[in-house]
Amino acid sequence: MLLSQQALYNTELISACKKRKNVTNPCMPPNLIPKRDPTHRIAAIALYRALLSQCAAAPIAHEIQSPLRNAIRNRFRDNRVLQSPRLLEIAFRAGYEAIDLLDAAVAGDADSTKTLESLVAELPNNLVRERKAPVKIPKEDRKPHILDCLPPGFKALEERPRPTVSGRRGIPKLASATGVPFLRFTKPQPRNLSRIIRQKLEDKIKRFEDRVVHSNYWLPLAQQEDAWDRLVMGRARADESEPSWAEEHHVALREILRKSEEKKEEATRLADLMADIVEKETELARAEELARKGGTKGVVKGTASKSA
Repeated sequence: MLLSQQALYNTELISACKKRKNVTNPCMPPNLIPKRDPTHRIAAIALYRALLSQCAAAPIAHEIQSPLRNAIRNRFRDNRVLQSPRLLEIAFRAGYEAIDLLDAAVAGDADSTKTLESLVAELPNNLVRERKAPVKIPKEDRKPHILDCLPPGFKALEERPRPTVSGRRGIPKLASATGVPFLRFTKPQPRNLSRIIRQKLEDKIKRFEDRVVHSNYWLPLAQQEDAWDRLVMGRARADESEPSWAEEHHVALREILRKSEEKKEEATRLADLMADIVEKETELARAEELARKGGTKGVVKGTASKSA
């Protein structure tokens, strides 16, 4: 029986892979994961495709062909995590022996067909069973939350302390996240507050990184450029109207420090304002609690006098 064109292609591809005596690539560095090695991936994918193609072309019954196809897929899926050269060599040799049997069966060898049928009958059930792909539950489209962004022109600190509330008054707590003060009212933390804190921290880290780069890299480099210019020009750069290389970075550093001090003063001002809000909210809560207790006592006394 002549091989089909697809089977012939797979046979040539597998024969090229078989010429490599060590399929685990002995030249591969020890710290490189085999599945990330292009040569290893090409050999594994070629073997996998050839096994599935020859399995479909083999003259075997459907009740044998389907378990064999499932066994090939499951075995390759289980062996994806292998990193041991010894185990990988065993897996590849088993795959090459299987492809030899399938090639012979496709060519019309009755003994190879019987061998395949007997081998499939001895395979464990968990290997020949079709594994269903895990069901991915689609995430619900998150609708914009009311607290994702505050209304334009709305400032929460200007609304505190509230003159009246329904129920018991919740007293906020003054907290700080690496120098960023904020008022904690409830848990979980609102998303807009988390966003503001994250943005302020990112700006603070960016200013620090810029300061380090200017001080440790650009400024020394600029000073060397100025020294070279003085050697070339034969006179001091300070006598010229054009600023020196280093002066530009001194200006940038002063601007970074000015911005940092400005942010520190703003954080201090906000912390004082928030502390004042906490103090006023505490006083209002204490007054409301006393009024509530006084009203309850008045109701109790009035009820007692009527009953007497």
